[in-house]
Amino acid sequence: MYNNNKTLRYQNGFTLVEIIITILIVVIIASIAITKFIDMSETAKTAKCKSNQMAIEAAQRLHYARTAFNGQAEYASTLDDLIPFLRDGTVPVCPSNGDYILKTNGDVTCTEPDHQR
Repeated sequence: MYNNNKTLRYQNGFTLVEIIITILIVVIIASIAITKFIDMSETAKTAKCKSNQMAIEAAQRLHYARTAFNGQAEYASTLDDLIPFLRDGTVPVCPSNGDYILKTNGDVTCTEPDHQR
């Protein structure tokens, strides 16, 4: 007589339980990776916005120096006044669609709450 239990024990392949456990592990790792990626994306946007604010403030100082040399000594009132002092002649844009606000003391802020320096 032939024993079927012995032959089944040595068959190649995976059981359904092993496949389900593997899928669950992959899903858990993917969910962790996705949340980390989303956090890194927001961090990068915040860093870019702060870098833009520093560039605009540097342009403000250059504008102030030029107007002081001409005898007026004032900061720019609009971003368009700073275009000659900005890289590539373009005004930086907040990556989160915030707006940059020029203060009377030359500082720059963003309307996005997490982008304040």
